[in-house]
Amino acid sequence: MFRALYTLFVFIGQLIRHIAMGRKLGKLPPQERMDQSLRTIVKVGERTIQATGSRVIYHGVENIPDEPVYIAANHQSVFDVFVLLAEMDRPSAFIAKKSLAKVPLLHKWLELLGCLYLDREDARQAVKVMRQAANQMTEYKMNMIVFPEGTRSRGGELHPFKKGSLKPAFMAKVPVLPAFIDGTAGIFEGNRGLCVKPTEVHVYFGQPIPTKDMDRQAENELAEQIGGIITALREPAGQDDKT
Repeated sequence: MFRALYTLFVFIGQLIRHIAMGRKLGKLPPQERMDQSLRTIVKVGERTIQATGSRVIYHGVENIPDEPVYIAANHQSVFDVFVLLAEMDRPSAFIAKKSLAKVPLLHKWLELLGCLYLDREDARQAVKVMRQAANQMTEYKMNMIVFPEGTRSRGGELHPFKKGSLKPAFMAKVPVLPAFIDGTAGIFEGNRGLCVKPTEVHVYFGQPIPTKDMDRQAENELAEQIGGIITALREPAGQDDKT
């Protein structure tokens, strides 16, 4: 329990420490605001993960292209966002469930990053968010991250992927970058009670999948196959490791 309380203390402390910076960033042009916000959140994430005593090892970082991408990843833990953002070299945000908009302190930083809130029970709002995500990637040359499962698996079997989760990539004609996160659930969600454990986390990036010349049939096929593509990354071959 002590490590869990310490981790929470570090995380909240980092957010409070950067309140003044957040106000300044909010006055910047969107591109600059999102870039500097990413740098800040990456630092917050690094210190929070350090507080858990965990280690993150990256595989296939060389697969991240030097252009905007739509990253589709499995979802085990609240720490997933931190481990993915840490390897991004351009403004990056994610499509989040609407409940995160109500989290004090955190919601402000999500907005500064350019994150979008999705209400899966409101089809019209969901379509609007998908279009907005595509527009942001096109206008600001940024990455967007999505967790197609829609909820955390907590280290178990992947949940079914939501239909339409890849729509922004098809709209913006940017590559889909599959990613598999293994181990973050072992830090907190996979444990009993209020318990944080040091864990070795592995993040695998696959080959980017071009969407520019895809027709509707190819888009539908990729949407059906993306779950299997992500799961297959768990045991990659010939990829460089980075800690």
